[in-house]
Amino acid sequence: MHFHREKPRSLTAQTSPKPTLPMTQLPIFRVHYQDLEDYLCRVFHWDSFDFLMAAGTAAGMSSEYNVSPTVPGSHDAPRRADAIRGGRRTREVPLILTVLCADGYIPAGRYIVDTRAKTAPIEQYKQILRATGNPESEECRAFRAAHKHDRQFVQLAAAIDAQVLQVLREMRV
Repeated sequence: MHFHREKPRSLTAQTSPKPTLPMTQLPIFRVHYQDLEDYLCRVFHWDSFDFLMAAGTAAGMSSEYNVSPTVPGSHDAPRRADAIRGGRRTREVPLILTVLCADGYIPAGRYIVDTRAKTAPIEQYKQILRATGNPESEECRAFRAAHKHDRQFVQLAAAIDAQVLQVLREMRV
């Protein structure tokens, strides 16, 4: 023990105004890598894009990118950005995201690209149904409407809804 040192002051005992920490609050966006791949193919007219290979990561890992509309200051970055705009494929995910931001496709902020397996829509619907407790809730209706093109989901959701509504009717009797 060091007896010659002062004991630390309690932070709660301070009576003077607390100092302000200069910082910037960034929005955080989470996107699934398959949705990002599809989006990049639509925007840049690519046949395909393999995010996992481009990012040098494996499924189950999340990659984070700080995205701003400013192209990096290296001497050839503007040329590479223009090549991407022209449809040239690249593995430079940060530069791709910067180009998307600079061209107004996505907002600036921190992007977390999730590479875990997607949750099936029916599992997402079950979670919403557990939270609301009623298949006629606004959240359930909106989710069903958003997935009305998925025939399998529609059939499973209808069966679950019928069971839940039957239980609710029995509870009212």
